[in-house]
Parts: sequence; C-alpha cells; structure tokens
Amino acid sequence: MKKVFKSLGMAVLFFLLFFGMQLIVSIVFCVVAMVSFLSQNAGSPDMPAMIAKITESIMNDTTIIATISNSLTVLVLFLIFLGQKKKFTLEAGIKKLQVKALVLPLLLGITLYSAVSMILGMLPIPETLIDQYSDASGILFGGSIWITILAVAIVAPITEEIVFRGFILSRLCRSMPPVVAATISSVIFGAAHGNWIWMAYAFVLGMILCYVAIKYHSIVASMVLHITFNLLGVIASNFEDVEAPVFVGLALLVVGLVGSVIIMVLINKNTAVLEKIDAPAIPAENEEAPPTIAADSKEQVPK
Repeated sequence: MKKVFKSLGMAVLFFLLFFGMQLIVSIVFCVVAMVSFLSQNAGSPDMPAMIAKITESIMNDTTIIATISNSLTVLVLFLIFLGQKKKFTLEAGIKKLQVKALVLPLLLGITLYSAVSMILGMLPIPETLIDQYSDASGILFGGSIWITILAVAIVAPITEEIVFRGFILSRLCRSMPPVVAATISSVIFGAAHGNWIWMAYAFVLGMILCYVAIKYHSIVASMVLHITFNLLGVIASNFEDVEAPVFVGLALLVVGLVGSVIIMVLINKNTAVLEKIDAPAIPAENEEAPPTIAADSKEQVPK
C-alpha cells in the first residue's frame, strides 16, 4: 500500500508541474497584457475594458502560451533529473525503436482520428457542449497554421507523452496492474483538456496511448500515434466548412473503428517478441522500477 501511495503522489506531482507551468505562463501573459493596456490608457482605467482586453489577448495567444509552457515543463523535468544525475530518456521511457516498428502506431493514429471525428459528428451531443467545443477548437486552431502545427501537432504531443505516459504511467505501473495505472493516467490526461468533449475522447485516446507505450516499452511509439492524431486534427480544422455525404461519413467511421481494432491486434502480436528480447522502459505489472533502456546502453534506471 505504501508503494501505491508513493506512486500516486509522484503522479500528482508530475501533473501539478504540467498544470502549474501552464498557469504560470498564462499569468505572465495576463500581466503583460494588463501593463500594455494601462500604458495605452493613462489615468483612470476602464476596468471592464481592461478585463476584456486581457481576456482577448490570452485567447489570441493560447497556442503560444501552450507551446511555451509545454517546452518549459520538459526543460524543468530534464533539469530535475540532471540534478539527480539520472538519465532523462530512461526515466521518461524514451527508448529507440526501428522506423518500421512505428508504422503501426502511425496508421493507428490515422484510423483513430477517423473514428473519433465521425463519432463526434454523429452522436446526439447537447448543443451547449458542441458550442463550447467549437469555441475552444476555434481558439486553438484559429491562428497561423504553422504555429498551430508546432504547438498542437509537435510540442503538445511530445510533452504530454513525456508527462502522462513517460512519467505518470510508468510510476503508477510500479505499484499497480497496468490496466489500473493506464486508467488513472488517462483520467488525469482527460481532465487536463478542460472541455467536456475533449475530456471524453482524450480519456479514450489516453487508454490507447498507454496500451501502445506499454506494448512497445517506449513512449516513442505513443508519440508517433499522438502526433499523427493531432496533426490530422489541425489539417481537418481547415476543412470544417466542407460537407461530406452521409455514406462517406459512415464509411470513414467503419474504416476507423475496424481499422483501429485490427491494428491494435497486430501491435499486440508484433510486439510480443519484445518480451523475449528486451526489458521494458515502461515497467510491467508490479515491477519496482524500469530496469532498462535504449538499445545502445546497459545502464539501469536508478530506483
């Protein structure tokens, strides 16, 4: 039981670092926006106008704030383990994989996005939630396409895999069954997305990302899946006004669901051999600490 509480405590600390960095960067941007407003409106400031201006500024800079906070999160984690004289890549579950091994995670990212996007379009979701989801998506995808790709399809997936699968999942796996660890990690991952619709499918996506990370013994595979999923979301956001026939949507839904199941079965089959040739960077059930490593190192991860 002591190990369980220790693992949960570590998971909470990693999440607080992730969330806290976003909060700190957001506050800094708020202060900058406030100072800018006051400098342009000397004398007695109009408080409602100032609040509106700060809110607008934060909304416009959402992707930049996310990029900066995510980058700082990884930097802080790197410095923490550097100070402890531990190898960051091993602690984060980053193990080298052959390029051909990443084909299935990439394809899974495509089929999952197809399934999720079609399901969201077909479910009888309350209009209020749809409006909130559309507003949030508009803020996230509304800026420059290149900044959005950098923030949403590169920096965010890499950071989230390092935090939620690399550190949170691996620590939870040391004291509880992988399914329980994956569920807790995915609940936290979903909660971090804020919007109810994002939270729902982020939980499902989180479970699949955990599955892939555990099967490959490396978050590199889950990074590829996550990057592919998010990149398709960015691309699709530029074609929101295009209406496809109903049969096309149904075909994409079937292909997405069936394809995802088939690919996950193939991943399970193809990664079974890893159990025989390499110890996991993402620890197995009840394993005290990840014993291992990149292919070019025999160094053990310190407990």
